[in-house]
Amino acid sequence: MSDLAPDQVRSRAEVLCAMDEIMHHLNDECDIESWLVLGVPDGGPRLELTDEQLAYYGAHAEDFEEMVELFATIVRRTCFSARTGKYKKAGFC
Repeated sequence: MSDLAPDQVRSRAEVLCAMDEIMHHLNDECDIESWLVLGVPDGGPRLELTDEQLAYYGAHAEDFEEMVELFATIVRRTCFSARTGKYKKAGFC
């Protein structure tokens, strides 16, 4: 039995789903293999963009590299200790 509240389980499941989707888009097969073995096993449901989401996020596709850099910077600053490099448990809900 989990000690997590239902809203925490939902929040974490949403984050894991998003991370899983990102990992499936990596170019390096070694990294995705590590994720599948040590992270979330393959075979789970994949996200599919609706037409509305495609239009919304597609409008930002030209800025993809800058968006990835911003994403990584924010996650690194928010979720990892600058001193130890370890995950801060309060980084995500």
